[in-house]
Amino acid sequence: MVKREVEGAYAGLILKSSNFERYRDKIQEEFEIALESLIEKKTPKDAVYKRPGRGGMTFDYVSGWWMIEQLNALFNREWSWRIDREEVGQLQVWVRGVLTVRMSPGPEGLISKEAYGGADIKMQGGSKVIDIADDLKAASTDALKKASSMLGIAADIYGKHSDHANSTEVGFSSTRSKVVISRASNLGMDEDQLKEWVITQEDINPKGDVMDDLSEAQMNKVLQKLVKMDTDQQKAGVNV
Repeated sequence: MVKREVEGAYAGLILKSSNFERYRDKIQEEFEIALESLIEKKTPKDAVYKRPGRGGMTFDYVSGWWMIEQLNALFNREWSWRIDREEVGQLQVWVRGVLTVRMSPGPEGLISKEAYGGADIKMQGGSKVIDIADDLKAASTDALKKASSMLGIAADIYGKHSDHANSTEVGFSSTRSKVVISRASNLGMDEDQLKEWVITQEDINPKGDVMDDLSEAQMNKVLQKLVKMDTDQQKAGVNV
């Protein structure tokens, strides 16, 4: 009886371990897909929808859930969204929100972006408000998308229709650098060690330039190489 119980418990541990490995692989896959979209500055076509806008124009957009999935994948669910101001008008509601993400370990690894979002108040019969809370939620989602675009997520969608079009590139560059540092820390490298390592990567950096002088294309290759090294290291750990 004791032997069977031990065998049953052991089988349960194997099953849990297998499920955890699949979960970890899924998280890694989601990260790499989201990262590729960020690097290529191209939102996947199946995530983009169209809606009619003012002046007879049609606008591209992504769903709020898709944006949340990207934040979860890129920042390992270490992000927060806070509404610090809201207002209800006669026809519209608007909010101002603050998106905070963790780019790297320590207090200095937190970065925040603020954005405004709005939504029309939905009426029944042209005069009765249906649900102002739903309108505020829609405004919050709108603001979250705009704040996320400042980090480079779906910047190709929201950058061309936003006052932040010029800042999204800066946000993207900052995001990429922070993700590079975070990935290097997973491999046991601090920022100084990362910079030394970058100088030695002849396939990416044949001139031996310092990291701050690398081109955008070179930084993308650095990030891709670190992701591959991190993935290979995790797989090796599973097989040990």
